[in-house]
Amino acid sequence: SVAGNIAVPANDTYVAGQALNFTVTFDENVTVAGTDSTRCLTIGGTTRSATFASSTANSITYTYTVQAGDADADGIAVGAISSGTSTIRDAAGNNANLTLSGHVPATTGVLVDAVAPAVAGNISVPANATYVAGQTLSFTVTFDENVTVTGTDSTLGLTIGGTGRSATFASSTANSITYTYTVQAGDADADGIAVGAISSGTSTIRDAAGNNATLTLSG
Repeated sequence: SVAGNIAVPANDTYVAGQALNFTVTFDENVTVAGTDSTRCLTIGGTTRSATFASSTANSITYTYTVQAGDADADGIAVGAISSGTSTIRDAAGNNANLTLSGHVPATTGVLVDAVAPAVAGNISVPANATYVAGQTLSFTVTFDENVTVTGTDSTLGLTIGGTGRSATFASSTANSITYTYTVQAGDADADGIAVGAISSGTSTIRDAAGNNATLTLSG
C-alpha cells in the first residue's frame, strides 16, 4: 500500500512545457511490469493524465507536461492511479493497493497558467484625416490581461502607399502597448494606410506567469 503522503509539485504557477511530477512511495518494494499506468489529474475542470515516467525499488513517478491552454487558478486536483495493463506487485506477487485516500497533500498552491495573453478587441488607430510630414500616427494594442514588456524594439508593421514602414515602440501600460510612426517627407497614401503585424524583436511581451503574448492581429 501507499506509504505516507505522495510527493506533489512545489507550490508555484506552471506554464506550457513545464512538468508536474508526482511520486508514489509504497511501504515495501514493488516490481512494475509495463509503462502504461497513469494517475488522474483535474486541471481547471479538465481531466488530464500524468503518465508513467520511472520507478525505483519502492516508488513510481508520474509526469504531466502542461499544455498550452491549461489553466487552474485554485489548485490542481490529484485523482486515482489506473494500472492500465501494467502490474505493480510485491515479491510475493500481491498487487499493490493503489488507494490514495489520505495520502494526497494539499495542492491548492499548485497553479497552472498556460493561457497566452491575446489582443483584446480592435486596436486603436489614428483618427480619419490626412497626415503630413512630421505628424505622428499612433496605434495602441490592448491585451486581454496585464502584460510586462521588456525591451523597446518591438514594432508594428505599416504599409503606406505600397511602401513598408514600421511604427516603433512608444510606451506601455499594464495591459497595452502604443506604437508610433512619424510621417516622412515623400510618404503618400490616397486610399488608406494598412496595418500589418507586430514583431517583438528582441523584446518580450509576457503575462505574470511568463507566457509570451499571442501577437496575432487578424480580425
